Amino acid sequence: MKIYAPLSALHTVACFAAKDDIRYYLNSVRVEASPIQTRFTATDGCCAGMLRTAQENEGIDGAITILIPIDIVKAAKKAKNNCDALVIETADGKTGTLAVVGGVSINWAAVDGTYPTIARVIPAQASGEPAQFNPELIAKFAQAQKIASGSKTAFPHFWHNGTNGTAVTLCGQYHDDFTGVIMPLREPKDRMAFADYRAPAWALEDVAQVIDKQD
Repeated sequence: MKIYAPLSALHTVACFAAKDDIRYYLNSVRVEASPIQTRFTATDGCCAGMLRTAQENEGIDGAITILIPIDIVKAAKKAKNNCDALVIETADGKTGTLAVVGGVSINWAAVDGTYPTIARVIPAQASGEPAQFNPELIAKFAQAQKIASGSKTAFPHFWHNGTNGTAVTLCGQYHDDFTGVIMPLREPKDRMAFADYRAPAWALEDVAQVIDKQD
């Protein structure tokens, strides 16, 4: 079986994979392939990304799912000719090679585990209610956007959804083919309402005014 995809698609999704997690199956990228589509999914349990590309995959009857270790994925560097093509080849779905066209070819052994069904947490709609997020998770989407678009001026869009999972989309070539989700931080019980916010008086004063008051 031969599974085709852009290398940038794999690396975009790899941003969301866990590393050294006790839930070992999260330290991978899930590859799903049919005769006409390749889909990548990754999650660290707090955020996730899923990306599809239309492909003419070979030797697949129905569909196949493989969990490829994240270390293998990250080792697949773009070739010097800047080719963005990737071929995953396997005979049994358990072992095979991951080859960058014009570049490296890496042997892999699939992770043996049950991957979570990310589709269950992707929100069907967005409420628009704002939420707070772990900045480290936001940074993962920023990195994914940079890989996907190759631009430093494109940014992911967060479809706020209150205390529920927030959908995330990317700009550029994968806009219609990527979906992500990020879980908001749990709000403390003593969290102040937006209406309670007031700018601190000291920040609005000139330093000289502070000195005058002390005199």
